[in-house]
Amino acid sequence: MKKIKIVIRIIIVFLLMFNVTIMTLSHQQTNEDYSNWMRDSIDPQHPVTEIVMLGAHNAFSSEINYFSEPGIDAHDIFSHPAAFPIKGYLIRQSVTQRASTKELLEDGIRYFDMRLTYKNHQFYTVHNYMSEPLEDVLQAFQDFHESIHGEFILIDIQHISGVDYQSVEHYQSLMEVFHTYDMIEESFFEPTIPLHSVTFGDVTNNKQKTSYVILDKFDVEHKETYQYVSNMRSSWPNKDRAEDIINYLVDESNMIAQMDKNTLNFRVMQAVATTALNVRGVMKSIMDWSVIHRATRLNQMLYDHESFERWMTTMPIIMLDFTNNNTNGLLDDYMSRIISYNQAFFD
Repeated sequence: MKKIKIVIRIIIVFLLMFNVTIMTLSHQQTNEDYSNWMRDSIDPQHPVTEIVMLGAHNAFSSEINYFSEPGIDAHDIFSHPAAFPIKGYLIRQSVTQRASTKELLEDGIRYFDMRLTYKNHQFYTVHNYMSEPLEDVLQAFQDFHESIHGEFILIDIQHISGVDYQSVEHYQSLMEVFHTYDMIEESFFEPTIPLHSVTFGDVTNNKQKTSYVILDKFDVEHKETYQYVSNMRSSWPNKDRAEDIINYLVDESNMIAQMDKNTLNFRVMQAVATTALNVRGVMKSIMDWSVIHRATRLNQMLYDHESFERWMTTMPIIMLDFTNNNTNGLLDDYMSRIISYNQAFFD
């Protein structure tokens, strides 16, 4: 009887561990409002590709919950019926941000890594699981746009499942949604001018308006958005240990530093961890508990690293998980350092 009770307790602990969706208990928000940090600190002549900014990895995953459906190209484990007992664990590995679009914008994040899936004739944000309709995200952007002037927002449509990147029809379907919320009308798009020659003043009409630069991977004619391949460098570490990610960034920074500055467009510092799909990696992810919890440590390590100042030069877009976390004042520290760096750009 005693052995049976022990077995039952072990099963209960197992089910709780793999079904609890709480990401972390340590989440503090800033008391500062960074809605207009660019307007207040960046020179109009500052090249947009050299502006240091915080970015959100899988920016629109905060609405993923226990009842979310898997994306159409998610790994089989996310949709298999046998995975139901571990769905909490899978969700903890899928949610990379805890803040809404509105909160991220107000907290100073200006680069948004967007992943979409096209299902039932509608676009949804996604990271393994579907999060929220694209329309909700675009409405939040436009609400911000209407109330805040002089900011530059970079939207990187990193991946869309369920579409053909060679299809004009699929591209137009996406653009219809963006047009509905005036995202294209309010974006900067001058394909004949290299982005490294575009200034902050060009994009914001000398700080008179908030504007977007939108990139995607469609390869069709008559586009209204920038081509990702030729305008963005974003090298994925694909590592799960913080030390390995740091070493990867060292190598990436050294490589970029040797390139011709006149050919460099946007460059992303991918300071994010990826769960390794092997026994060691899965065990590590269980011990780390969640992507959010793991990011708390990595983001602090990144900020404290002796080469971080150099990395801001070579990889100005600092893409993080749990980007707006202000535990121990970390978001405020990042923003203070970023603002100071940008202000000193022409010194």
